[in-house]
Amino acid sequence: MAKIRLSSSKIIEDASGTPHLVYDVIESLHPWSEHKLLQGGINGAVLVTDPTRASYRTAFVETFIDNTFIRGEGNTLEEAENKAWHKYQARMNCEQHEWEAGTYKNGAAICRKCGTFERHVFSAEDLNQYCSVCRVPTYYHFEVQDNGETYLFFCEEHYTAPDDLTIENLLGEVVFSPFEKKK
Repeated sequence: MAKIRLSSSKIIEDASGTPHLVYDVIESLHPWSEHKLLQGGINGAVLVTDPTRASYRTAFVETFIDNTFIRGEGNTLEEAENKAWHKYQARMNCEQHEWEAGTYKNGAAICRKCGTFERHVFSAEDLNQYCSVCRVPTYYHFEVQDNGETYLFFCEEHYTAPDDLTIENLLGEVVFSPFEKKK
């Protein structure tokens, strides 16, 4: 069986006094491929920027494959791993992915058939995203216009970050408010 590296870790010193970060490791419940990195924990933070929902902490297990990662969440590590395993099985058993960009503006997409998220599916050209200044295809930055349906795209050369760009402004109160345990 594969091993799950837990996010809880400790620092120990070797005989020479050099500190090393050590992770707790547990056996997985499912026969994941040995080359897959599995990690998880019982107190993972989920930051939510939607003002109608709260950020929370949860048990989670995730694995990284190809151009994606698969994450399962639950009340326990076992529940989280089972959910991740079912997502992994759905991905592996999907005969032909049908990708849909939805609201993603970075080339990512979701398969309509199995629900898999994947990066690098669409090019900026595929998504008709061109810099508003020089017309170069770009994912670099976009701004939603007043009507909420129109976007302006900017390449790295033509994007100017606002002077007050801070993590607080990007994520609002979400980072600094207490997390709730997911119910």
